[in-house]
Amino acid sequence: MTENPIAFADLQLAKTALRDRRSEEMLLRRVYPRIVQIVRMAIGDRSQVDDIAQVAAMEVVRSLKSYRGEGSIEGWAGRIAWRTAMKSAKRRRARDGALMPLLNEDVPDRETPERSVSRRQLFDRFMETMTAIPEKRRLPLMLHLAFGYTVAEVSDMTDASENTVKDRLKTAFREFQSVMNEHPDLRASMLEEL
Repeated sequence: MTENPIAFADLQLAKTALRDRRSEEMLLRRVYPRIVQIVRMAIGDRSQVDDIAQVAAMEVVRSLKSYRGEGSIEGWAGRIAWRTAMKSAKRRRARDGALMPLLNEDVPDRETPERSVSRRQLFDRFMETMTAIPEKRRLPLMLHLAFGYTVAEVSDMTDASENTVKDRLKTAFREFQSVMNEHPDLRASMLEEL
């Protein structure tokens, strides 16, 4: 059992959710935003996000017995969401013969509509420039930087060894710096938003 009180509380919530519908709903309300974020990042097709997120949420509930409290319940659910999204993308590619779309993460709508549009345009421009980084390095970079997953978690989510993930991250960081250096106006705009 874990010594981390938050992980311990998460483990208790997961155990309770196995037998209590209200606890299950509370757990899902807590992890669902992370599930949606991960699915959006993995699947570029916004029309598919809600459906895949629902499937991932059902998979989280089905997998509750496997949660061991070794990390946050959100991180654990995020890994399940990633795998679910990757399986869906693989099925879609096989069916359509199309490549997986690029990352397409939404920017939160927290302010005026004008500011929201401006932030969305900035984010879209940023994501467009990120396509210069090959997907096999871009996805681990986004998982690590944007969502704070550890190298071990990224390794698990992408089915790559930890050493491979470290190499990809190292190269991706250099590529990211290069991309930002090529777009000083984008860098300046992003810094203004921080």
